[in-house]
Amino acid sequence: MSDHLACIGISAAEPQAFEQTLNQLAARAPVRARPDGGKLLAWRDRSGAALVLQLGRKGEVLCFTPTFDGASRIPAVPRRLINDSRCPFCERMLVDVRDDEGRVVYPLIVSVEDAGAVRDRIPLDEDVTLSVTAFAEVIESWPDEPSFLRDQGPGEPGVEALLPAGLYADQPAAEAIFTGRVLASEVRTNASTGQRFVWAHVKTQGGAYDVVASTESLPTGLAPGAIVQGVFWMVGRVVQGLKTLTPPSKKAKANGQV
Repeated sequence: MSDHLACIGISAAEPQAFEQTLNQLAARAPVRARPDGGKLLAWRDRSGAALVLQLGRKGEVLCFTPTFDGASRIPAVPRRLINDSRCPFCERMLVDVRDDEGRVVYPLIVSVEDAGAVRDRIPLDEDVTLSVTAFAEVIESWPDEPSFLRDQGPGEPGVEALLPAGLYADQPAAEAIFTGRVLASEVRTNASTGQRFVWAHVKTQGGAYDVVASTESLPTGLAPGAIVQGVFWMVGRVVQGLKTLTPPSKKAKANGQV
């Protein structure tokens, strides 16, 4: 199973080296204040690789989330936020994914990369647009559709099929199993670490997702027209549709209503 950091060209094999890398990336990241007094740092590389770090009030790293700046745009309706008992920043979001005609295709759980800063701005039961990237935990590829179909047994799903597997786990998880068609792909280099990873834009049931994978998982990369199938961690953010919070008035502050 590939780790999520390797999918964006960051090695965590040596803890000391990884800590140094984390500190270097944090030093280059723009800073956003969180409502609880802590800070959110969002480092983004020109390769698309990204890392969101949550800092405490004293500047200590509390949590980090690997993510990716991709081209996918998925119409969806957030239904509820799912708390993580181990980490207040690792919230997941249950959404209904919609097609171009507004019909619900399937429910999906997505890990929200910047939940610590935007959880109060996510509108439930309203239309939003998501950027979602599938981090390959297990992935297999075929050069074309005929090759894929030859390997399939009776009753197997088609070339474009998605199962929101995280809905059926003991604990709700941002996980999906899907098969899809590669529209575009390239081996990219994380400019900050010099390490390579595989990126692809993959069309599956319900839309086209960005997919990232380690070069260990896909040593020869992918080509347009290839078919991929695997288990994926789904992470993303709301790129359109967040609510604008109105700051409390001076009168409300004076009356202690904040």
